[in-house]
Order: sequence, then C-alpha cells, then structure tokens
Amino acid sequence: MVWLQGVIPFIASQQYHLINGSLTWYEAQSFCRLKYTDLATVNNMSDKKDLVNTLGSHVTYIWIGLRRGNTHRWMWSDGRGPAHYTRWNVGEPNTNKGSEPCGEMTVGGRWNDIPCGYERDFACYETRADGTERFVIYTGRTWVESQEQCRTKHTDLAYISSASNNTAVANQANSWNNKMWIGLFNDAWMWSDGGETSFRNWLSGSDSGGDCASVAEQGRWVGADCNMKSTFVCHGDLKVKKTVLRMTVRSDVDVTDSTISDALLEKDLVRHTTAGTRTGICKQPKTLDQKSENIIIAGAERPQPVLTVSPSWPSPGASVTLNCRVDHPSAGWSFYWYKAVPQKSDYSYSFELLPGSENGTEQDLFIIDGQTHTAGYVCRAARGDPVFYSWHSKPKFVWSGDMNSAASLTVSPDSVQHFTKTPVSLSCEGNSTEWRVRMFSKPDYLYHCSILGTMIGSTCTITSYRFSGVFWCESETGQFSNAVNITMECICKHPKTLDRKSENIIIAGAGQ
Repeated sequence: MVWLQGVIPFIASQQYHLINGSLTWYEAQSFCRLKYTDLATVNNMSDKKDLVNTLGSHVTYIWIGLRRGNTHRWMWSDGRGPAHYTRWNVGEPNTNKGSEPCGEMTVGGRWNDIPCGYERDFACYETRADGTERFVIYTGRTWVESQEQCRTKHTDLAYISSASNNTAVANQANSWNNKMWIGLFNDAWMWSDGGETSFRNWLSGSDSGGDCASVAEQGRWVGADCNMKSTFVCHGDLKVKKTVLRMTVRSDVDVTDSTISDALLEKDLVRHTTAGTRTGICKQPKTLDQKSENIIIAGAERPQPVLTVSPSWPSPGASVTLNCRVDHPSAGWSFYWYKAVPQKSDYSYSFELLPGSENGTEQDLFIIDGQTHTAGYVCRAARGDPVFYSWHSKPKFVWSGDMNSAASLTVSPDSVQHFTKTPVSLSCEGNSTEWRVRMFSKPDYLYHCSILGTMIGSTCTITSYRFSGVFWCESETGQFSNAVNITMECICKHPKTLDRKSENIIIAGAGQ
C-alpha cells in the first residue's frame, strides 16, 4: 500500500431533468439544447448516483448525451479525461484492430494495451480527506471486474499523471512481480455538450449495441439505435421562455399589495383586458413583476401518467383492469385508452384507441373483457378547453402462455432456468417475415435482443446472463406471441481481495 499526494480536479455536480416525451437521440439533443443546456453528461460516480436518483423507477432505455464518435482516445476510468502523460512500451499501443482497448502496467513501469478479458492484478486508488491518495493492490480479475471492485470499495482504478506517480505504482507492481491493470481504456464515445469527461458505466458487453448511449438496468448504460424513440435526461438550468402581458387594471385595488397580488395569482385562470385590445386566457404557473406590473407566464410541464394492469398473467378469457394514475387526479381529467402496436421501423410502439375510449372516460379504470393473448396497453389523460393532453404512459403488458398461429415463441434448451454459459435461443414463428424479441424485467425495464445477445433472422441468441424476465416476440405486422418467464443464473467464483497488512488472501463469504 502506498500513499501519494495528489490534486483532484473539481467538477460541479449536474442538475438533471427527466423528460417523459418519447424522442430519438437527435431530437432529444435538440430539445435539451433549446430548453436546458444539453443531453445529460455524467462526470463521475457522484453524478451517476444523482442520475439514478433522478430516474427513480423510470429506467427503460433513457437517452443520455453520449454518442459514438470517429476518433479513438486513451482515457482514464475515473472520468478525468484523456491520458496526457503516457509511458508505453516500444511499439505500443498497437490496439490490434480494436481488440486491445484496455491498458496494463508491466514490470518495470511500462504500459501495454491488451484485451480487457485477460486476468491481471489491479491497482485501485481512493482520495482521503487530507488530499492524499491511497493505492491498493488486488489479485487477478478482468479489467471490467477490476473497475467494478475499485468503484465499489475505493474511488476507481489507478490513474497515472506524472513520472513520479508512475514510479510509485510501478514499485508496487514490481514487488508482486506481476502485470497490473490501471484505469486506462480506449474508446471513441463523445459527450454531446463537448465535455472531456471519460467516465463510463456500461452494462458489461453492452457498448456495441448501437451508437447512442441509454440508461438501462441498475443505472448501467447500453448502446442503442439512435433513431429509437425513448425518454431522455437533460442537464442544466431551465431556459424559461417568458410571455409578458401588459395589464390595465380598472379598479381602485392596489395590485402592488402582496395580499391582493397573491390572491390574483392563485386563481386557476387569469382573464386580462387592456384598453382597446382583445381578451385572453393564461394558465398557471405565474409570477408578478412588481416594478412593471406585468404578469409573467411560465410554460407548464406536461405530466406523464402511470399505467398499471391487473392481473398481468390472466387466465384465458379473463377480464383485465387498466388503471391510469396522474398527478392531481381530482383536477377534471378524462382518460383515453390505447392498444400498443409494434412499429416496424424501430423499437417503439404506435397507439390505437380501444373501442369505448374514443371520447375519453371519467373513471381512471378501464376493463377489457375476454383477454386471450399477450398485449400491450397505454393510457393518457386530458382536461380543459382547449384540451390539454398529458404524455402517453409507458406501455404495460398483459402476458399469455398460450401459443397462437399468428405468432409463437419457442425456447431452446426448453427450460425456464439456465446456468453457466450455454447459449439460449428464442425463435419466433408465425404470419410474418420480420420479428423482434422483447424482454421485461422488474421493476420497469424493457429490453430488445441486441442488448441481450444477437438477433439473426427470427432467432435471438442470448449470451448475457445478467438478465431474467418475461420474453415474447413481436412481428412487423403488429402481432404479439405467447410469453415465457425465464430465469438466468451465473455460477461464479468467490471474489478475492488482498489484505496488504497481513498479505493474506481473504475469500469473500468464507467462514472465519
């Protein structure tokens, strides 16, 4: 264990805003730049935690401001940006056609690029209150596993900023006589706001699914198709667009009196009349500029209702109850109910009004009789004149295990629980030539095959074992297949850590 004095760059924490509209990555970028600063940038683990708290349970492909660029760079895992100081071996880095994106320190303190899946000892660092940095050495893991342990127990994998810094860490590597992971990695991802931060939080193996980054399971990131429509997160202060209405008040009332102005502004609608001009209606929220006696109207945010379905696995022919919950439910909302129809062009859905919902319902409940197949549903709310609509809710699904001729799903091996690294194939069959496989995982995650594995033709082969949930097929013609609930388990070795004081290897979970 070695102690080093260091200076840590200060990066102010981000202010995040979850936007419940469904847009492509590029549309979301334009929206965020118009109303805030940009799509969300995540500088470090502190920002990552703030982002997860902002999202709450709404973690299903949510765009952030990371997109794949054209220029590869060597950077540091903790987010401090590109590696300005380097100490490569002769002929390195060679990247070997992109197959060696992780950096190791060899005996002697020189660096080499190798595949991230190799096992090496690794160096973590943490910053203490007095500004000193402690470097801790652990036994062999892959680069990704090493990063995970360093972030969990310390700050991150070690970074090297100077020759003296490199020598101090190299001395530890030499004492072990082993090659060692440091926090050096290579990629071409860029932040929308131009920030240099190199912080990444990928779900293992999921950065190749597309060219734009979205937040998925447990706050981890996945690469996704930039043209897929999804919710998104902006950062920065709201750029409030203000409408100024000049009023002539024909009254003896003093509008500069705080009691009078507060009463005026608390009204749900303000009717304003000026001499010789027309009458208009403005909705809250409102503020009063006392100097000019102008009312300033700020744009209201559009709410997104939350849809629940019960039961989610009904018996064939049973009734299903939809419930649409919106903020301030007593405020005169009407409710509209839709069937979700898979879109051919991307992973989104179009919405078709259900019979009996054309004019909306006063009740926030809607009952569907005779449910026989897997289906998706959506709701939204409306009120006022002219009508003000909420966003559509996120799709919620009712599942059936019964196969039908139009669309069916088969699983191989035919088991609901799968272990180790045996690939799992999910095959779609029916009245269509194009298919996609979807998966729902609690509490509210919705995935497609490219995140789980590979989709070739009508078969999805799953190679990731971090996922368990309900799987089904969707066709280009809008059909849903039967659903299958699958649990995937990974039989893993006990992790090892090193107590540097006693130089004993401690097996996590073992009796002591």
